[in-house]
Amino acid sequence: GVRSSPAVADDTVYVGSFDGNVYAVDTEEGSERWVFETNDDFVTSPAVADETIYIGQQDAGRLFALDATDGTVRWEFKTGAGIESSATVADDTVYVGSEDGKIYAIDANQGTERWSFSSETAIKSSPAIADNIVYVGNESGNVFGLMEP
Repeated sequence: GVRSSPAVADDTVYVGSFDGNVYAVDTEEGSERWVFETNDDFVTSPAVADETIYIGQQDAGRLFALDATDGTVRWEFKTGAGIESSATVADDTVYVGSEDGKIYAIDANQGTERWSFSSETAIKSSPAIADNIVYVGNESGNVFGLMEP
């Protein structure tokens, strides 16, 4: 099954699946371009920026940066728990929430943590960014506006 919303860039659709795979599909022919295979579900929607696909895994708590052309792993970032928050990319930073209660700011090129903020309860909402402020909600019903440190 597919719970992830697809992302479209150029002439390719990218989508994660409950079968543990991320698929790249040609928009013209509907043919498969590549498949990235893992052992864990993808429920988040992929974000596409600078020829890279950013997508998180539900149970394993891993955020992947995949090459949009062939699906190879550029880097992998591990959070403290599962990821149900879709990543948001701004400038050269990827933002993603985790069930460990943190939102992470990750260097889009290196896959290293720039900073994190703990909200005390799971973050399953997807971050939004406006005027250099990162907005995200948690399971306690709080919404946080975080400025870059």
